[in-house]
Amino acid sequence: MARKPPTQFKKLHIGEWAERRGIQPRDLADEVGISEGYMSELVNGKKRNPSISILMKIADRLGLRSMDDLFQPPPSEEVLKNIEKLSPADQATLSRLLQQAREKE
Repeated sequence: MARKPPTQFKKLHIGEWAERRGIQPRDLADEVGISEGYMSELVNGKKRNPSISILMKIADRLGLRSMDDLFQPPPSEEVLKNIEKLSPADQATLSRLLQQAREKE
C-alpha cells in the first residue's frame, strides 16, 4: 500500500501581525484563551494546524479582515505609506481589485 504524502500546511504569520499591531504574543495568548506555550509554538511554526475557532479569535483580536489574513505576511511599511498617498478614489479601486483577487483564490 502506498504511503500518503505528508499534509502541507501554509505558514502562519501570527507573530508578524502581532508585532505590527504592537501586541505581545503572551498578551495575545491570554486574550484569546490559549497558553503562552501554545502561542509560542504557533508563532515559531512548531504547531501549524490550530483550530478554526482559535484562528478566528486571533484574527479578530489583531483586527484582521478574516483568519485567512494570518496566512499572509502584513504589508511592509513602505507599501502602507504608498497606499496612504493614493487618492480616496484610487484607494477604493485598489480595495475592489484586492477583493476580486481574493474571490478567485
